[in-house]
Amino acid sequence: KSEENKLYSYYNYVASFIPKDEWLIKIDVDHYYDAKKLYKSFYIPRKNYHVISYSRIDFIFNEEKFYVYRNKEGEILKAPGDCLAIQNTNLFWKEILIEDDTFKWNTAKNNIENAKSYEILKVRNRIYFTTELNNYHFPFIKNYRKNDYKQLNWVSLDDFIKNYKEKLKNQIDFKMLEYKTLKKVYKKLTSSASDKI
Repeated sequence: KSEENKLYSYYNYVASFIPKDEWLIKIDVDHYYDAKKLYKSFYIPRKNYHVISYSRIDFIFNEEKFYVYRNKEGEILKAPGDCLAIQNTNLFWKEILIEDDTFKWNTAKNNIENAKSYEILKVRNRIYFTTELNNYHFPFIKNYRKNDYKQLNWVSLDDFIKNYKEKLKNQIDFKMLEYKTLKKVYKKLTSSASDKI
């Protein structure tokens, strides 16, 4: 694949059309956002060097139950910095090659022919703020990831709510995690119109 056809090049290309020093929001298509909570986040930044990093939980739906991903650090609610609101000042995305398991983010050093290309934003002198949970992330509805979930650590949604509801009550509106709500979002994301992600 030529460099111009890689996602990081596309991000740099699109950013070149956004006026310098204007704010932009970069979000992913396999997330489903609560519009009111997303809008609320636009009031967080006060300075041009502030960055909003959107918090997320990775979900999977299996045998009529929802599960949440717990990473090797034990985190379930996280803000990895790939979905954000930021001022378009000296932004530059670059490529990073990752070994086959994209959830562990091990940089490919030897076997780069089988590595996956991802993009990271290189910025300096910024202060990051994280948001309350305002979106749903279902990374395994993507065809190329369908079987990757088996090698990860999953916690049932019920156990997560039971163990974390008090601790995370200021970061998560737990109404967002009600089964009926999640099922509705999941159905929208996996409808015939959107299941080609």
